[in-house]
Amino acid sequence: LRYSFVVRWFQYRVNRGILETSTINKWDPTADIKCTFCKRSDEEIRHLLWDCTITKGFITEVKEILHNKWPNFYWRNDIKWFLFGDTSKSHATSDRFPIVCIIRHLYSQKAMGKKPCIETFRKWFASELYEYKQATKVKNSAVNLEFLKKNEFINIDERIAR
Repeated sequence: LRYSFVVRWFQYRVNRGILETSTINKWDPTADIKCTFCKRSDEEIRHLLWDCTITKGFITEVKEILHNKWPNFYWRNDIKWFLFGDTSKSHATSDRFPIVCIIRHLYSQKAMGKKPCIETFRKWFASELYEYKQATKVKNSAVNLEFLKKNEFINIDERIAR
């Protein structure tokens, strides 16, 4: 259930352009609107999750790890695909799941006022994978990540953490 709610709500806010950033700050409209990571550009969704130099460097590192550890990891260097995915497919697929996790991790680091760090991501992502793999064991679970049951994903959480 957690995957369905958390991911769908997060993706909904990205899709609608209402994901809170420094330029969309409903709590303090007088706050600094510069990017939490680079402090150079206004922090809009596109900048924070795609254009920022800190984000780009982080994504490059994550892509390298996932290409080495994630079976059949797929990447398209396209902002619409990265942020919105293939609108005709679910976000609970083996090719979309890691991308959604990258975006969520970037945003969580922004929320904590920290720059994204590859080691922090590795631990967080491994933990997410482990949690979702456990949820797939529950009969009638709302979690739809059946791909994690395939042999190629055995110990994926441990491989990512290393």
